Amino acid sequence: MDARVQKKPAPTPRTAPPKVVAATQPVVPPENTANQSRWSRYWLGVEDANPLADAEAFWRAIARAATIGIFAIALLAVMHYARPILLPVVLALTIGIALTPLSNRAKSYGLPPAISAVFLVAGLLAVISVVVVLLSDAVRDWIERAPELIAVLKQRLQLFDRPLAALNALRESIAGPGEASAPFRFDLNTSILQPVLMLLTPAVGQIIIFIGTLIFFLADPNSLKEYVVMFGQDRDTRLRSLRIVKDIERNLVGHFGVVTAVNLCLGLSLAIATWVIGLANPLVWGVMAAVLNYVPYIGAAMVIAALFAVGLMSFDTLTHALLAPGFYLVLATIEGQFIMPSILGRRLTMNPLTIFVAIAFWGWLWGALGALLAVPLLIVGMVFIKHIFPKNDVKLPG
Repeated sequence: MDARVQKKPAPTPRTAPPKVVAATQPVVPPENTANQSRWSRYWLGVEDANPLADAEAFWRAIARAATIGIFAIALLAVMHYARPILLPVVLALTIGIALTPLSNRAKSYGLPPAISAVFLVAGLLAVISVVVVLLSDAVRDWIERAPELIAVLKQRLQLFDRPLAALNALRESIAGPGEASAPFRFDLNTSILQPVLMLLTPAVGQIIIFIGTLIFFLADPNSLKEYVVMFGQDRDTRLRSLRIVKDIERNLVGHFGVVTAVNLCLGLSLAIATWVIGLANPLVWGVMAAVLNYVPYIGAAMVIAALFAVGLMSFDTLTHALLAPGFYLVLATIEGQFIMPSILGRRLTMNPLTIFVAIAFWGWLWGALGALLAVPLLIVGMVFIKHIFPKNDVKLPG
């Protein structure tokens, strides 16, 4: 037997398995437990935080957005201060595009473009002169009867006396006892008529710019297209520019054609209705409705307000005075909600909120003529967006 005794190695002590901590319980070191319980109620509950892998890309996007914002502010400033030149030029180009089919038709009959342009501009100025002559007498009569209108309104609408008295009391309390504060009064001349007439009567220089731009554009409408297309550096860019120009022309011509036809029917209907109801100057009401309806929503509101005011002066009862504005409100609702969307909806879909915001923006920037140009400029912008940016059919869950 071997003297050397073989010793077995001592067994290694078993260690307890590590405790499994639930995923919902944060692992906090023992020494921070007291601080964690003290400050935990001040912590933000952020779950599944996924920080950016590249923070520099984020700041590049911010810098790009800031550059675009600065450019937009500078562009707004230029458009505001250059209004005496930009407004007649844009108005002439818009009307010129709408008159392009007539110019092409005259060219097909062998009439020289320059002569057809002069005839078209002369006809347009003749139509504008007739409209101004028809409306000027009625507007002048309404201005002369403004005090009578205010008295009638004060008599018929006595329910507004208490709100006006409360407004005067609030103004006196804000002004203080030592400062004299005149009571609140509504003046038709200074509040509505004078600002509107100032916006609708452009300077002689703007009229000359408008007429010259319109004549030169109609004399050679294809030259502007060629200049726009030649800005492209390659064939694809030039083809895209040509498609954009053609779509702008097609949509503007279709828009003005349909709107003009609908406005003529609307004006004729209102003229017949005011003649039946008994209002004076039914032809003037028809012309006013046809012209102001080129500005959606706001034009209809102005016609309704004018019909209501003149109805109060013309009739003895409030019910009789509401007949004409109520009839026109029904006509404008049918035209705006059913007729126009069914016709123009197939051409270019426009959101009513977008139209209203565009009218408010261009009216603020360029006045009454800017509101008139709001929808055509919106059409131009939508054509650019549909051609340049990819189509994105994102639908919100129901």
